[in-house]
Order: sequence, then C-alpha cells, then structure tokens
Amino acid sequence: MDEKLTKLEIKHLKLVKTIAETGNITRAAKKLYITQPALSRQLADIESRLETPLFHRTQKKMVLTKVGEMVFETAAPVLKKISKVELNIEKHIHGDSGLLSIGVHCVLCYKWLPSVMAQFKELFPNVIIEIRNSEHYLTELSSGKVDMVITSYPVLKEGICYEDLFRDEVVVVMPAGFYLSEKKKLFVKDFEGLNMIGFTEKAKDSFYIFYLKPAGIEPSSFMKVQQPEAIIELVKQGFGVALLPRWSVADHIDNGSISAVSFCSDNIILNWKIAISASKESTAYQRKFIELISDQAFVKKLN
Repeated sequence: MDEKLTKLEIKHLKLVKTIAETGNITRAAKKLYITQPALSRQLADIESRLETPLFHRTQKKMVLTKVGEMVFETAAPVLKKISKVELNIEKHIHGDSGLLSIGVHCVLCYKWLPSVMAQFKELFPNVIIEIRNSEHYLTELSSGKVDMVITSYPVLKEGICYEDLFRDEVVVVMPAGFYLSEKKKLFVKDFEGLNMIGFTEKAKDSFYIFYLKPAGIEPSSFMKVQQPEAIIELVKQGFGVALLPRWSVADHIDNGSISAVSFCSDNIILNWKIAISASKESTAYQRKFIELISDQAFVKKLN
C-alpha cells in the first residue's frame, strides 16, 4: 500500500495540473520552465508508474482520461495546501510587512488588477501596495523605483528578467451589426477609410505604423482616447473601430453589444509578462502576487 502511495510526487501533480489547464505540452513546458522533451519524458514516467495514460493525445489538445481526471482533482487542493504552508513558513521567518511597488505599462491591466490586489491584501494585510504607470519601466526597474512591471512589450536588457503571465489575441472591435462583423478575418485593405479609435495619436499607434502605413492604407479619422472603457463605449455608439485584447471585451462580446473579428491569418498575439530585476531576490509576497495573477479565471481560460 505504501509503495502505491509513493508513485505520485508533488512535481507530478503540478505537471498534470499544468498540462490539463493549458491543454498543450508546449505551453505547459514553458509555464513550468522546462523543455518540451523533458516534460514529455516526465509525463511518460508518471504514466509508466501508474500503468495507465493520463491524457488522450489529440492534434489540438491534451484531454484528461478518467484516471487523469482523478489525478487532476487531487492535484489542485493538495498543491494549494502546500503553497499555503510554504507561504506561512516564509512569513514566519521573514515577516509579512513591507512595500510592493508595481509598475503598469498598459492601462488595460486596471481591468483585472484590483481583484488581484484584493486577494493579495487578504494574505498580506501589512504590505502596502503602490501602483504607478511605468512608461520607462526598464529605468524604473533598474533604479529600484518599482519591484515589478506588468507589460506586453518585453525589451531585452541585461539585469532584467521576464516571467510569462498569459497570452491573448488582439481583435478588431466594432459596433454590433457593423458591415465588417460578418467576416471571419480582417485584412489591411479593410481599414481603408474607417474611423479608428486608439490609445495614442495615429503617428504613434503601433497598428498604424506596422500594418497600415506600409500598405498605404489610411483611416478616415483616428481618435485618441486613453481610457479603455471610454473606447468601448465609443465603439458601441458607432464612432469607430478599435483594437483591444479579447479578454478586455469578452463580456461585451458575450452580451452582443459589440462584435470582434480577428486580424489576418496569423492574428495579433500579446504576450503579457512580469518584468523583474535579476539582481534582487524576490520576497514571498512578491512571488505570491505573481501567482495570484496566474490564478485569475480569465487567465486560465486564455492559457
């Protein structure tokens, strides 16, 4: 009986849970910071120990078998308890007070950041949270003005490390029933003569710079609006189309108030990351904050 209980280890539970949540070996390996071949070998080892497969391998997704579901259902509560114990130990040794300074490189983060902060404050009521817009986040990280920065624009620089948070598609949002909403994909030519809305002026807008301008495509107008919710409301009222991450408009798409269409065959994907200084050791509460972001429902759905 004891021998059977030792067939599964903590790392096995984490591996199965991550594959199940991402549905993909490649994404799971990246999230666990191991290579894809190494993850495949570990999974094969677990299945050999248990003498049964844990996943159905399909071209599109890794799907749990009945036994896999049993392991997955066990993994979540066990890993949560272990994480809580480890956190309590660190708090006991190092204390649970301090300052967490977070830089935000994109205003869209404010849609989900407050819920993460609320969960964090329950765990660390004595840690003060400071939020600031970080336009020049590399300098702010290097100087110690912020502990971490949430960004979708990683820049390689010595001394700066990045941890993956989640991936999301940027879609073209438009009023419900707009003539382009019936298309499966939009291409550069579709933007000729459209009214567009963005976070910055046209000359600085990345979509205009990298896609429209090189193709000689000009929108009819380009309205600068810096608040995401204001952009969404203007789109609803027919003032123009905008490009936004799919998660940020998911509720509006579901209730039918706006439509969203992918751009081109390759899509536009944002890779959201946490930027941290490589020279500074992370505290327990800094690591927990990053973990809480990854546990958000919309993040799990996207990944």
